[in-house]
Amino acid sequence: MTENETTDNCCQRTIPALKWSYDPPRSTGWYWYYSDTSKMPTIFYVSRGVIGMYAIQQSTGGFRDVSRMAGRWAGPIDEPI
Repeated sequence: MTENETTDNCCQRTIPALKWSYDPPRSTGWYWYYSDTSKMPTIFYVSRGVIGMYAIQQSTGGFRDVSRMAGRWAGPIDEPI
């Protein structure tokens, strides 16, 4: 196991640690997002639209063009087994 991995004792599998990146998501899934202007990260579901990737905020149901969001991303977040 490397320093960037954690072990899930329940299921005995190795889970790679997520890393923050300014690169926007390129695949669908759940992502952590840390805006350059906020003090706290939030979670978005990222989906592919007709002309690009969109982030859907669970709490508001609103969506935003991922390419216009200035901040860091981490994900996609693995689903539990």
